[in-house]
Amino acid sequence: MSGNLEKKEWEYQKDLALIVPYVPKLTSASFREEFLVGLYAQTKEEGLLRRVFPGISDKDINLNWFVSYFYSRSLLIGMLKPDQVAGYSWIYETEGDEQFKKGSVGVCFFRKYWGTILIHDLARLGLKWYFQEAGLNVVFGSVAHWNRSSARYAKVMGFEQCARIPMFFWQNKNQHDMDLFVLKREDFFGRRT
Repeated sequence: MSGNLEKKEWEYQKDLALIVPYVPKLTSASFREEFLVGLYAQTKEEGLLRRVFPGISDKDINLNWFVSYFYSRSLLIGMLKPDQVAGYSWIYETEGDEQFKKGSVGVCFFRKYWGTILIHDLARLGLKWYFQEAGLNVVFGSVAHWNRSSARYAKVMGFEQCARIPMFFWQNKNQHDMDLFVLKREDFFGRRT
C-alpha cells in the first residue's frame, strides 16, 4: 500500500445536487457566520415559516428562535452546485440505538426549486444520509393536513401515510390535523427511482 491516501468521492451528491451537513461552530466560504440568519430570512421572505413549522405560531417564530432551534440540531443543507442553497432538512425527536433508531425529519425547499428534479435528488440524498450516517431505521414526517403539496411529495419520496391525528397543530388560534408519514430504511433502499 502506498503512502498516498485515495480521496473518496463525496457520496451525497449527483450532477447538480449536493447535500452538506451544517456545523454551526465551523465557518467557511459557503457557511459564513451569519448563515442561519440568511436561511431564516429566505424562509420568511418566501412565506414558508407556517408550512415548515406548522405547530408554531407566526408571532413566536423570529430570528432568535430560528437560530437557537437549529444550532443544536443535525441540519443538512441541500445545494444546487456549486454553492446555491436550495433548501434544508433536519432530524429531531430521535430515539433508539444502533440496533433500532427512529427519528422525525423536517424539510424546507425554496420556491424557486419546487417541481424540479433537483429537489427530488436532494431529498433522496438527504434520506440516504439519515439512514446511513445518522443510523435511522425509520423516518417519520409530520405534515399539516392542509399542506397537500407536501403530503403528495412525501408519497412521491416513498413515505406512507400511517395516521391522521386530529387537532395536533395549534397555530394562530387555529387547530389543524396532522398527517403522519413513515419511511423504513429497507423500503427506501428497495425502491428504484
